Amino acid sequence: MSKVQKLAQALERVLKCGDEERIKEAIDNLLSSPSDLIKPTQRIAELENAAGVISMDHHITAATGFFDNFHKFKKRPCAVVFGYKQQGKSQFLYFLAKLLIELGEGVVYLDQTIAPPKGMDDAAIDKRCCLHLWQSALETFLTGKGGQNQDVIDALRAFGGDPNSFDPNSVLQDTRLGNPRDFMVFNKILSSFCDAMELRVWMIVDEATSDELQAFPIAWPEEQNLTPFHFVLSGSLGMAQFVTKQHLRKAVWDLPLFDSGETAKLAKDLQAALEIPNQMLEDALGFNMIQDEQVNLANLGEALDGLFGGVPGYTAELFLALHLGLSLDMFLAQLYERIVDAFSKTLGNNRQKDQMAKNWLISMDDPDDPWYELRNAGLCGWSPPRGVMLAFVLKFLSRIMPVSDGLSMVRTMRQTFTNDAGLDGCLLELQTILELKQGAYIPKCVSVLRFEEGVWNATEESLELSD
Repeated sequence: MSKVQKLAQALERVLKCGDEERIKEAIDNLLSSPSDLIKPTQRIAELENAAGVISMDHHITAATGFFDNFHKFKKRPCAVVFGYKQQGKSQFLYFLAKLLIELGEGVVYLDQTIAPPKGMDDAAIDKRCCLHLWQSALETFLTGKGGQNQDVIDALRAFGGDPNSFDPNSVLQDTRLGNPRDFMVFNKILSSFCDAMELRVWMIVDEATSDELQAFPIAWPEEQNLTPFHFVLSGSLGMAQFVTKQHLRKAVWDLPLFDSGETAKLAKDLQAALEIPNQMLEDALGFNMIQDEQVNLANLGEALDGLFGGVPGYTAELFLALHLGLSLDMFLAQLYERIVDAFSKTLGNNRQKDQMAKNWLISMDDPDDPWYELRNAGLCGWSPPRGVMLAFVLKFLSRIMPVSDGLSMVRTMRQTFTNDAGLDGCLLELQTILELKQGAYIPKCVSVLRFEEGVWNATEESLELSD
């Protein structure tokens, strides 16, 4: 059975339309124009052939898993899509919205472009606004449903205008449009209409925990008040706290990471799109390309999986960095600083950092949810962070907590991840550094971390002076 057929079956179980073949045809039609399925972002703008790089196969597989889980939820369900920063949550939600619209479903898709810029009263209803992805399709969906559908359409147009008269080339905006109060009215009327008509409308919200959308009048679902909509939410910083606050733990779904094979294919596509020579790739990742392409792909996938644990965005950023002439070490140094920044936003001021770091250490010993704080910083999903990401997290924490606590943490992590040789090399080096800082243990040798043949290895070097 093909991947598209599996997705069609999963969708039919959710939509209950009784026409699996029509769903399959709609998916095939959607996939015929892959460039239309890619959400414009800064990183995408840097790739001239984004359609040849974004993995539609992974989207299809992930969407199948998503809908396989979604149909198990309650009558008016909510799904919270978790994952790493740079994992592609925004691209996935954009794909879901386009897919459901293609199938004739009612969809409201929101991201930060729907909210007014800081200091402004109204949103900019221009060609970049997410409204133009779904407004016309939603009006078509509502037309003919009976009841007070025109009231919903009128309320939507009071916020966003008439989509049939929108000029994407105009730089002028009707100052009467884009007011959040008008969206609040539309949301309320649509909610009542869905209740009265028992309609299924999907509310898909990307970056739900962003300051812009938290200040926007969206009626967020709660466990005891799931709203009339089929909610699909995603976000990064603060998402774990949001889930706890709204009591949505049962609604969580983890976006699948790339496996090493998918990572290798992505890397080859990026290499071709950015015209990166083999020699540059060999120098960066520490292995030589040979005649056997399958071996090369396996080595490439293993190396990048060891670095980034299947997070495609970091792989894409590395290749963009190589394209710009940066080395792997320079890129990793930048990545570490970004992780420090993510931590700093959740740890508070300097006086609080020491205590917060201890709290993080305590939470990592929680058998039920050891990764809560890392999820809340957007550094992982419900599964633990991997590769250099976890090593960088531990490195940062060890800097701001007492050495003895940091040493205990690293030793615990080495016992937890015994089957990850590359990560263990990173942790062994950090453990040795902390032992030296503590002064209670002076080894005869120290571990030195090197990236060899696509894997992080820690080798021991003697500290004893030769005669």
